Amino acid sequence: MYNVISRKEAARLNYKHFYTGLVCKHGHKDRRFTSTGGCVQCGRVAAAQYTTDTLRGDFCYPLHRDDRPAALAYCQALDMARGRTPHVPRKPIPTGAELVAQANMEIAQIRKREPEMLRKLEAEPEVEPHIPTEMKRFL
Repeated sequence: MYNVISRKEAARLNYKHFYTGLVCKHGHKDRRFTSTGGCVQCGRVAAAQYTTDTLRGDFCYPLHRDDRPAALAYCQALDMARGRTPHVPRKPIPTGAELVAQANMEIAQIRKREPEMLRKLEAEPEVEPHIPTEMKRFL
C-alpha cells in the first residue's frame, strides 16, 4: 500500500502526506497530512458532509432549532452588507414517489374539473409520430 514513514521524516522531506500503518480514531487506515497529522479519509468525509450541508442550506455546526431563524437572518444581513445576494435555502428536491403522487393528484383534480376534456382526449386515436426518412434506418 504505502511505505511507513514518520511525520518528522515526511516534514523533513517536504512530503504532503505520511503513512503510519495505524488506524485513526474513526477507524480509517489511510495516509495522514504532514501539516496537521489528520487522516486523509477523515478529511474527505468532513468535506463531503460540509458540501451536503451547504447545498441543503444547513449550517456547518449543529444549531438548536430555536437559534436557526436568528442565524439565517444574521447570515442574510452579512450577505447584503457585503453586496451579495442573500442565501435562501432551497426547497428539498422531491423523490420519484412524491412526484408520482403529485401527478396522480393533479390528474384526479382535472378529472373532477373537466370531465368532457378528458373524454375527448381519451376518444382521440393515437397519432403516429413523424420520423424523418433518414432517421428510420436507425430504428
